[in-house]
This record gives sequence, structure tokens and C-alpha cells, in this order.
Amino acid sequence: MEAGFCILESGLVITKSVSTIVAKNIGKFSIVAIVFYLGGYNQAYGIPEGGFIGSFTPWILTNSIEQGYSGSADWYFQMLFVAVTCSIVSGAVAERIKIWPFFIFAIILDGFIYPISMRWQWGGGWLATAGFSDFAGSTLVYACRGSKHCLCDFSWSS
Repeated sequence: MEAGFCILESGLVITKSVSTIVAKNIGKFSIVAIVFYLGGYNQAYGIPEGGFIGSFTPWILTNSIEQGYSGSADWYFQMLFVAVTCSIVSGAVAERIKIWPFFIFAIILDGFIYPISMRWQWGGGWLATAGFSDFAGSTLVYACRGSKHCLCDFSWSS
């Protein structure tokens, strides 16, 4: 998916900007993986009872039979959603922002902002307890990146 975003974004810019776009996408993915490992995952899932945000601690592998899936697979799956959120913004600002300010933005979005909204639904937060259903991250990803179309992507379960 990330390679597809890189190819799409490269095809929408002028030829001399393609190398910058590719460097931005590789750097963004690397930054997202590191930031999400260092604290983003535990901000979303390491919530104390009645808390709003989790801990700023690195992710640690925890597996149990009751969980039903690998902790590593869940971390990787969630990290890709974080990367998609930043990729969508990356395409919107292609050729409009320098690479280093974008990397700082990626750290802020994917290390602090997205994990909070991720916790609201997937971490058992207030949206989950209100009966909200998010189909494959459509609302969380689009709402966090600031899409005007996010209101069409959600559903409330009855």
C-alpha cells in the first residue's frame, strides 16, 4: 500500500520532484515505524482503567492464547494504518512543503494525534462504548487526516 501511495504521488508531480517524493515517502514510513514503536502503540492501547491516553513507553511484544492473534501482527497492522494517515496528507502537500518540515509533521501526527483517535475506537474508548462501528479504519484515518468526506464513511450500530 505504501509503495502504491509513493507511485501515485510520483505520477502526480513534475519530473524533477519525483526523487524528493520518493525520499519523502521512504523517510515518512521509517519515521512512522520508529515513532509508533517508541510510543504510539502504547498511547492507543496501554490505557489505564478510565484513562484518556496511554503511556509513552516502547511497544513490547505480548502474546496470549486468549488474544487469538499475534501481538507482532497487530502492531504491524496498526502501524500501516498510521502510515496511511500520513501518506494521504503527503499526497495533498506534494511539491508544497519541504521535506524536513513534513518529517516533523509526521512525528507529531503519527506519534501523538493519531494514537489518541485510534484509542477512541480500537482501544476500547468512548466511540467503541457508544456503539460506533469503523469499517477498516475509514473514519479514523480520514477524520484524523482532515478529510471533508469523512462523514460519509461511518456507521453507528444499533
